[in-house]
Amino acid sequence: MKTDMVKKKQGKWILVILVFLILGAVYLKTAGHGPDEMIIITREAVSESSQDEALVRLAAEAVMPVEMDASEEAPDPRISLNQADKKQLMTLPMIGEVRARAIIDYRTEHGPFSDIADIMNVSGIGKGIFERIKDKIRL
Repeated sequence: MKTDMVKKKQGKWILVILVFLILGAVYLKTAGHGPDEMIIITREAVSESSQDEALVRLAAEAVMPVEMDASEEAPDPRISLNQADKKQLMTLPMIGEVRARAIIDYRTEHGPFSDIADIMNVSGIGKGIFERIKDKIRL
């Protein structure tokens, strides 16, 4: 009687470990994927069956990557040269209050930027600063 209980507990622990191993493998498999894919584990699998079967089903569903809806797309973290205010521009490396004000003044005087490299036309911003911020800005 006692050995049956011990075997049952061992079986559940083995199953839990198996689930974690599968989830770990899924993480490693999808680590290189971009933000357009994600893993979904549904709770629906837990309905109408035993816990053991539900755990196995959850683990099996976890290995299926699904594409995200366009509405769930992550926002672009880059700063918009044509829309950013002074505070947002100041989050860029080497862009303090004076340069942020110069960017806004340039934009006001010449209209929206048509290329990110046009920021080098702003007084006080040359190739060196552009090289440091080019991956952090967008139109």
